[in-house]
Amino acid sequence: MADLEATRTRPIEQFFEVTKDVSAGMLGIEGSGHHMQPMHPNCDPETGKLWFFAKSDSDIAADIGEGRMAHFCVISPSQDYYACVSGPVILNTSQAAIDRHWNSVAAAWFHDKTDPRLIMIEMTLHDGMAWASTNSSLAFGWEILKSNMTGEDRF
Repeated sequence: MADLEATRTRPIEQFFEVTKDVSAGMLGIEGSGHHMQPMHPNCDPETGKLWFFAKSDSDIAADIGEGRMAHFCVISPSQDYYACVSGPVILNTSQAAIDRHWNSVAAAWFHDKTDPRLIMIEMTLHDGMAWASTNSSLAFGWEILKSNMTGEDRF
């Protein structure tokens, strides 16, 4: 169950806690004219960044240019937390970045971390919005009852 208090009081920390457990979210480059696409996020909460593996000859890599912004949307595995974040994106060809974020998911998709076409999309988070709900019908009922009794908006 999503921690509703954390959504209000620690949204950035909660975003990284939830996002590290998702297999994929949707990444889109503003102004590219392309739809968002599923990408596996690699979280770096210390720097406030998300990292994504890609190939240098992919459509999404071609969409990233000077000053481009992106959106990344994620839903928790329990489907009780939703977030959309935005920020600038750049292509990072550093082998050190690839080595730091290499994991079993990247290995399954890209196989060889020394492939010269392998790059990282580096997204610095600047803005975001999160929504959380409860997956418990009892807790949901309590929230509805409490809101109706107090007149407190839930949104």
